[in-house]
Amino acid sequence: MKHSVLVSVLLPAMVLAICQAAAATVQQTQDGEPPSLADAVRKLQQNKGASTNAPHSYTNDNLPRHTVVNVAGSSTPEPAPEKVSAKEGKKESPGAAPADAKPADPTKLVEEWTTKIGDQKKQIAALEHELDLLQREYQLRVAELYWDAGNRLRDDKKWAEDEQKQKDDVAEKTAKLDSLRQKLEELLEGARKAGVPSRLLE
Repeated sequence: MKHSVLVSVLLPAMVLAICQAAAATVQQTQDGEPPSLADAVRKLQQNKGASTNAPHSYTNDNLPRHTVVNVAGSSTPEPAPEKVSAKEGKKESPGAAPADAKPADPTKLVEEWTTKIGDQKKQIAALEHELDLLQREYQLRVAELYWDAGNRLRDDKKWAEDEQKQKDDVAEKTAKLDSLRQKLEELLEGARKAGVPSRLLE
């Protein structure tokens, strides 16, 4: 009986003490809550100030909402310095073509590149067609083998030679196709560098 009275009095007192301690801890953390990471970074940036010569970086906090942000630099290029030609004493700009050279006609340039690229695509299409035919022929031979295995058994050496020739042809045409595709990529890149619009290259 002594034991039950002790438990009935002490147990509620202990529970009450634990609850009060927990409430006090929660209250302390709310009052002295550490700043979030974003707040700490903002405070650090404000303390840093504009004294450093680092390039300006945009964040969501300092990003203009109603204006355009220019990250490419100035929109007007600086003029190229002129140099004096030793022979004639004339001033020339470094990027200028010689006076006797004719300026390239943009339509002619586009025509040349599209013709080159079109021819390359035709070669690739023809080679892909040949490769497709070779692979179909090989599949037919394999299907024929399953229908009549005696053909291979009757002339095993000829069958092996034909199969090896077929595989060599496929490998050769695949390598040639890869080189043609690489050349097409180089032509496309050259056309882009020459100023041909991408929509005309497709």
